[in-house]
Amino acid sequence: MNNSKVVIIGYACDEGVRRNNGRVGAKYGPDAIRKCMGKLPPRATDMGNITCEDGNLEKTQRELGERVEKELKQGNFPLVIGGGHDIAYGHFLGINNAVKSTVGIINLDAHFDLRPFHNGGNSGTPFNQISELLKTQNNTFHYLPIGIRENSNSAELYQTAKTLNVPYIPMEVCTLDNIPQIKKTIQAFMDEVDCIYLTIDLDGFSSEYCPGVSAASPIGFQPKFALELINHIFNSKKVISCDIAEMNPVYDINQSTALLAADLIHSIFPLVFDDDLKRYLN
Repeated sequence: MNNSKVVIIGYACDEGVRRNNGRVGAKYGPDAIRKCMGKLPPRATDMGNITCEDGNLEKTQRELGERVEKELKQGNFPLVIGGGHDIAYGHFLGINNAVKSTVGIINLDAHFDLRPFHNGGNSGTPFNQISELLKTQNNTFHYLPIGIRENSNSAELYQTAKTLNVPYIPMEVCTLDNIPQIKKTIQAFMDEVDCIYLTIDLDGFSSEYCPGVSAASPIGFQPKFALELINHIFNSKKVISCDIAEMNPVYDINQSTALLAADLIHSIFPLVFDDDLKRYLN
């Protein structure tokens, strides 16, 4: 019997958003989500927050990586809540140290987050940072962003995605009618890797449902669409870790964004325990 737990880790940091000239406030995101979550199931535990001190984003990401690595090596499922999308680089540091199998990253997001990071990382750079990390290790970068909005990504970012051989699914096709074809694309991506790290950026949702994010837009996912994809991804039995990013309660309306994040988390709980994570580790 698999005795692993879902371990909730808060990433109380929006320094990356500040560096990216976004709307700050996501550091309050983890606690805002917790207020809407209610009672946790017996096999879930909350480890509290990792907090960014004195603007030291890099230290905060390393601390998150160490926590994620520890939980994975114990056979647990890290569910990280944030916080800016710089959460992804810290999260992957832990996965990279703990998991020796091929990892694919699926990102539900309006943005590629492949920006250059010559002067340090931010909320727009995490997947470019991951690609460079893997390059130094002679490992392949497997990354599938879903929900890319053309007016939210520069021509340079599209070129970077092409250079890095990053496939993507544009937002304009992310409708319920297109789910069968999108699932085929996701399945083909998952078939190429051993395990999946799923990252969900709440700014990929329409601001009708998620006004409380750092970069809101009326063009975005419907919750039912995202849940269909999340269920399909977890049904692969390959998901080993997940995070939810960019919850910004400063701009939320009637807690609608926090409530949706909490609903996503509660939908993920029963999907986690069908596989033994330890087979991916050292």
